[in-house]
Amino acid sequence: MQTSQLALTEKRFDDAEASAKQAIAIAEKIQPQDGRLPEAVGRLGSIYAWRMDLKNAEETYKRQLTLCQKLYGPKSPMIVPPLESLGMVAAAQKDFARSEALFSEAIGLNESAYGQDSTAVADTLSGLASVYLKEQNFAKSESTLLRVIHIYEIAHNSDDLPMGIPLGTLCYVYDQWGKPDKSAPCHARLVALEEKQFGPDSPYLVRDLTAEAEALRKLGRADEADQIQKRLQSLQSAQTNPN
Repeated sequence: MQTSQLALTEKRFDDAEASAKQAIAIAEKIQPQDGRLPEAVGRLGSIYAWRMDLKNAEETYKRQLTLCQKLYGPKSPMIVPPLESLGMVAAAQKDFARSEALFSEAIGLNESAYGQDSTAVADTLSGLASVYLKEQNFAKSESTLLRVIHIYEIAHNSDDLPMGIPLGTLCYVYDQWGKPDKSAPCHARLVALEEKQFGPDSPYLVRDLTAEAEALRKLGRADEADQIQKRLQSLQSAQTNPN
């Protein structure tokens, strides 16, 4: 499994596939069967997915799901990973209705096991939000991400680094949606979070300051955008001339 993962990381897909199949063959001989077999099968599915071999990825993830259901039961949160994987494959095939159904099933299992405001639910919701984004259903992507952010605000401080992941995705949704009235404050919040984590002069701020300035200009707030642009120029100058 470790060899397969290393090969996958290095994009040596043939080697990764061979090692995953070897792991499956070993796991199949272990009696009684345990979680190592569905884990190995899932690894093989991820290799097919990386190669965009969606047919084999789907078949392999279906086998992983069946194995997990047999080992843990049909209502166990342990079957969530193959459900999510099948959901992403369905989205890649543009079967958005099936993808949404798979993610909704996974969310329901996590809610039953861990509660509606659990980080497990948030993680699966994030996957569903990405499906809506692929579908360009920006309204549903927004509402789903707002729920993720709400859960993160319960689990973390509102300006802790983990918050940056769903918040950054939400800002991207607003950018793609053409909603500068929502994009500007979203990027401003992300800038504040980045300032706390990395400092006010960090290059990490450049992308979101740029996006905030662009959104402000679209809203006709040129003076505010100009102030941000001056700050950007100062940051970029400091990076070019660190001494």
